[in-house]
Amino acid sequence: MKMRAALWMGVLCTLSGSFLSGAPSFSPDTIRVLAIRAEFQPDNVSTTTGDGTFDLSANTDPYRIDPPPHNRSYFQDHLIFLRNYFQKASRGNLIIEGEVFPPGQNDAYQLDHSMPFYNPNTTPQAINQGVAALFRDAIQKADQDPAVDFSRYDAFMVFHAGVGRDIDLGLDETPQDIPSLFITSAFLQQYLRISEIPVDGGAAAVREGSLLPETESQEGIQLGLNGMVVSNFGSQLGFPDLFSPETRRTGVGRFALMDVGLFNGDGLVPALPDAWTRIQAGWETPITVYQAQDEEFQIYSTLSGDERRVYKFPINDSEYFLVENRYAGEKSLESLQLLLFENRSDFPTMREVLTRFFPNEAKFSDSTGVLLDIDNPDRGLPGGLTIAQRDTTLPGGRAYAAGDTIWYSSGPLIWHIDENIIAQNRAGNRVNADPQHRGVDVEEADGSQDIGAAFGIVSGGAGSELGTVLDSWYADNPAPLFISSPKNEFSTKSIPNSRSYYNRADSHIKLFGFSRLDSVMTFRATLNFFQANFPQRLDPAIFGRVTSMKAADLDGNGSEELFFRTDKNILTFLDATGQLKWDRNSLGIFNPPAQSGIATPPAIFDLPDGNKAIVTLSSGNGQSFIWGLRIQRGGIHPDSLFFFQVSDSLTTFPVAAKFQNLAVPTVLWGGKSGKVYVAEVSSSGATLSEFATIPEPVQYLHLTGNASIESSLIIVSGSGKVYRNQDLSQEVTSGIFQPAGGNATTVSKEGFFYQLAGDAFQSPEDGIHRFDSPMIAIRQPSQASGDLQDLYLVAGNNQAYAFNYNFTLRSNFPVELYQPAQPTNLFLSPLAGNFPGNSGQDETGVIIADPAGMISGFDLRGNLLPDFPLAVGDSILVSPALLDIDGDQDLELACVTANGTVYAWDFASRIDENTRPQWPQLYADPANSNLPPAIPTGPTTAPAALLPGESVYNWPNPNVENYTFIRYRLNAEAQVSIKIFDLAGDLVKELQGTGNALTDNEVRWDLAAVQSGVYIARVEARGGSKTEVQLIKIAVVK
Repeated sequence: MKMRAALWMGVLCTLSGSFLSGAPSFSPDTIRVLAIRAEFQPDNVSTTTGDGTFDLSANTDPYRIDPPPHNRSYFQDHLIFLRNYFQKASRGNLIIEGEVFPPGQNDAYQLDHSMPFYNPNTTPQAINQGVAALFRDAIQKADQDPAVDFSRYDAFMVFHAGVGRDIDLGLDETPQDIPSLFITSAFLQQYLRISEIPVDGGAAAVREGSLLPETESQEGIQLGLNGMVVSNFGSQLGFPDLFSPETRRTGVGRFALMDVGLFNGDGLVPALPDAWTRIQAGWETPITVYQAQDEEFQIYSTLSGDERRVYKFPINDSEYFLVENRYAGEKSLESLQLLLFENRSDFPTMREVLTRFFPNEAKFSDSTGVLLDIDNPDRGLPGGLTIAQRDTTLPGGRAYAAGDTIWYSSGPLIWHIDENIIAQNRAGNRVNADPQHRGVDVEEADGSQDIGAAFGIVSGGAGSELGTVLDSWYADNPAPLFISSPKNEFSTKSIPNSRSYYNRADSHIKLFGFSRLDSVMTFRATLNFFQANFPQRLDPAIFGRVTSMKAADLDGNGSEELFFRTDKNILTFLDATGQLKWDRNSLGIFNPPAQSGIATPPAIFDLPDGNKAIVTLSSGNGQSFIWGLRIQRGGIHPDSLFFFQVSDSLTTFPVAAKFQNLAVPTVLWGGKSGKVYVAEVSSSGATLSEFATIPEPVQYLHLTGNASIESSLIIVSGSGKVYRNQDLSQEVTSGIFQPAGGNATTVSKEGFFYQLAGDAFQSPEDGIHRFDSPMIAIRQPSQASGDLQDLYLVAGNNQAYAFNYNFTLRSNFPVELYQPAQPTNLFLSPLAGNFPGNSGQDETGVIIADPAGMISGFDLRGNLLPDFPLAVGDSILVSPALLDIDGDQDLELACVTANGTVYAWDFASRIDENTRPQWPQLYADPANSNLPPAIPTGPTTAPAALLPGESVYNWPNPNVENYTFIRYRLNAEAQVSIKIFDLAGDLVKELQGTGNALTDNEVRWDLAAVQSGVYIARVEARGGSKTEVQLIKIAVVK
């Protein structure tokens, strides 16, 4: 059996070069096939099998596979098998009608050349050119027959005399045999400079077809032709190959027609197409499961009439698992072949196995010996048997007495599908080119992942590289890892596991408790991470692409909704039911001019009467349009609150706020003219005024939360000028992000820090990091005092950053999203909220979304949160949101992909007045305030040392560039001095450190003039009645 495994691997050496085009050119319910018999000029060379003509000799072996004579009836019978196979595989959706020409029983079209002419056995280029020429010449010879009307047929097969060069027996004594290929138009173009073969006097053309031999059997090996016929026709239907053309090794083994499963049952009974291929063909509809809590599912065998044959468990937009039951009976052909072989010197053929054990299930032609039909082609899947040496109980509980035969056969398979990989590689027929990341992959139950591996002939894994019975999921599977990793379970903890390909994101999928092998089996599933009624989809073709997503309680029922705007000027929202509440035609009151677009996210806020207001802006051709919509409490449909038009172009999003000196809420935005507009919004309308003007376009507005507009408003121009109360206060770089927090804190892409509400300052870490996203500001209680301190979160360069209130890095930050690192542009806003933590308690977490489709979550110690990362399988172009969409007082995380899929994940962390998300969405809240919510102070702990020794160190150590940072924590305000000595005791440098309490402090030491060596830093802190000193070593490397 190991020898046969190696032989089958050789099939891929030939097939891997055969496809140069993707999808089929047709997909009718009935396909008429023209099969042509062509033979060569006779030869007597030793480098080909036979003499170039069809073998018409008599046969005396009753169990010989595909015996001669190979006449017209022989090939007609192979077409009968083709018809019967696809009738079963397609569930009656595909009918194949085949006809063989020429019509004479022993006739064949005569080619002008001998076989070696078409395979010079020199270079791959020359061989492929010869193969293309053989297909063309055979078609042209048939075209000379007036009885052949090519226009009557949809598909074409050329059967040539001789054996296919399709298997690897080691030393190849007939290297000029012809390889079997599916010839495409692209293949003809590449090697013959023609895209089609004109026929019927130019009225029709042949653009593709199969080139096949009269037999695959040769001296020492008997193989059936059915598998090659069926798999080539699968290519005709557009099925991609599932092996790797680069490594020339199997991708999914014997479990699929479009891999080495074509030679199951020694080529007599090719495997059925895998679940993914059947779904793609439209022959199977999976049952999609988004929610399950220890739920039991029945799964029926592939050819069952019950619809519960394939289950789909989505991971994200492009990735999912398929579960199917490939059980075809307790006794596989492979097992019975081994049984027959006992006490015999000759190895029985699969024809003998089928004849002896399945006389009613397998139908052979009385005249040609060709297998015409089999009740279930999956009888050829991997199997085995053992004899119980003692009383034995299998892992699933089935008991056997000593001497009993224990039969093993294939059953449920779990497929890992990645549609992104398939889409990227299907046109080149390279779906499974990468063995580390296949588009269609088998999750092997034995945990060995050895399908497609390369084993030496004496290796313990030899023979398993094509798949074994241990790869199926069933209770009695004796594989050690299946029993123990944990037993009978496919989850994030098992081997193999249910994680995503992308950054090993947690799928939260657990499939377990598979029953014993049978045609109807059960398994259990847990998938409870998706919020009920999600995912949903906003079809971009209907609604346009989503350009912003906000979370707000629009109807006042205590549950938040997801509010979207799109690039088609559509506003709509989803609630906990997953249903859209406004369709594209329901907002007649909102009618932007055709040339305008919704430039920014809306501002959503409460009106004085308790109803909700939505202010959305649009701009185009130098005009701005401002709509105010009102939603009555308890309702969902808006009415018009106000509308303004101004001769200016929008440059900012609207910000809503309530000031102590004003009776109603206000909404502010900026324009290209340098003006800042204010709308004072009452429950019945609004008044518009110009509040301020600066001499250049407004880039950002920020309100610091003070009592009045005048004391709160900060305006930033496009050139980096900062205005407070219309007065120029400082100038910053033009590349800063939107300010946030009460101090109007921001950063630039180059890594500089700014607080726009105060005077200009310098951070010791200016210019060290690279940032892609705006910075957000949250407040955290100090453990020592319980007082609230600012904490700043930002993302960039594959990293999440957390900075203390004095802009020193928080311990254990930055953290990398991907390891190994990969280029990322993390331009989406970070979020912050409470999540289930590694300790089992809820704790603050920072959420970083990679626009490529990954969402990561970290606690404030830099540890990955237990439920992360999450993969969505598509681009994320707008910031996610944290909310309570169903009002159950626990947290949901929502995001929308570029393709319009709206995900909502349900976390176990609680939401109340004390644990509200600190930064739940883009611009912090529905009003776009960019301010964190008020939270209570925390508990205090006993006073600690003024200068804790474990907090004093330098980084990087040794230095990477010409600087290093001396870092220390102070538990009270202090004066800090740092003296640096060389090992001789000489003073090298004296530095003054910052004395910020209850946080880490940093001092930068410039090393440009410092020589390599080891130095001692003495850090002294004086505060109150305490003086404490710590010593550290610093290595300097030049």
